[in-house]
Amino acid sequence: VMPDDVKTALESHPAVAGAAVVGRPDPRLGETPVALVELRTGPAADPDELTDFLRTRLARYEIPAEVQITDSIPRTPSGKPDLTA
Repeated sequence: VMPDDVKTALESHPAVAGAAVVGRPDPRLGETPVALVELRTGPAADPDELTDFLRTRLARYEIPAEVQITDSIPRTPSGKPDLTA
């Protein structure tokens, strides 16, 4: 799974302000993707809606195991998502 593909697909949703994709350990697969999503003010979306949205844009194996809505994605001093936070 290419995290940037999932991130780009999520960020094409009108309610999404930003997204990051991280790997979560999985005993069977090694790792499964988890998406962290910041929403814009105004339009609303929930994890199920975002997962359905991704199903129309990504292959089945690229769909994150979980989509989490967060107030803000931790960022490094350069502004990139801090995936270790």
